[in-house]
Amino acid sequence: MTQSPNHKTADWARYTTHSKIGARLLNAHFLTHKFERHSHYEFSTGVTHSGVQSFRARGTVHHSQPQNIMVFNPDVAHDGMAGHANGFGYQMVYIEPELVAGWFHDYFADHAIRYVRQPLIQDLDCSAQLHKAFIALQQPQQSLRAYNLLSHSVLQLFSRYGDAGEAQQLFQDLP
Repeated sequence: MTQSPNHKTADWARYTTHSKIGARLLNAHFLTHKFERHSHYEFSTGVTHSGVQSFRARGTVHHSQPQNIMVFNPDVAHDGMAGHANGFGYQMVYIEPELVAGWFHDYFADHAIRYVRQPLIQDLDCSAQLHKAFIALQQPQQSLRAYNLLSHSVLQLFSRYGDAGEAQQLFQDLP
């Protein structure tokens, strides 16, 4: 993999780590790279910006197109590959589960831990909010703004597409 974010004909990936926030941002474009089946400890959500990103999650093949949102709860297995000959570009943020659990506790009146049931969401408003958070996450001097935009975006996703129940098991070891 090369690391040339301006070149759309090669595979590249660039991570930005935000230890103050508890999140990592991935900016990537993949033409030939394929992700084997894997899962993440973190809550992961992202937006496809170009091409078609295909992945299997929760027993179904999904095809994420520009402005579609991908959501992977912690420990949910998935893979990934180009769904089109031109590849795909996307941004994905990986958020520490403890941080998300704190947001749940502060935001949801019933204090139920929630998870997002569907791994692919078409919601232009949520997509635009995530994009604003991703821009701020790329600016080191905007950590407070990034934190606020990210928490708002994630809580917006959970309030629209979240569910309780299974998430109690996903986050059972958290305070």
